[in-house]
Amino acid sequence: MSERFIKLVKIKAKTDPRKVLFPETEDDRTLHAACRIIEEATAIPVLLGTREKLAKRFQHCGLSPDMDMFLYINHEDPAL
Repeated sequence: MSERFIKLVKIKAKTDPRKVLFPETEDDRTLHAACRIIEEATAIPVLLGTREKLAKRFQHCGLSPDMDMFLYINHEDPAL
């Protein structure tokens, strides 16, 4: 894909950010991608897991994002 096309997609995404689910939060690449989306303000990352566990995972990866910028789904919650 051309850089111009990617730039146009990012501009469009910034004007109407959508939620994007990241289910594989045990993978460091997923956490890095979620942080990049926050930095670029192109979407609202929804992470699978608890805020507390994910904060530890981010720290383990050397990342320190604002944890309030993410939405969380606790897949271990029996009510789900």
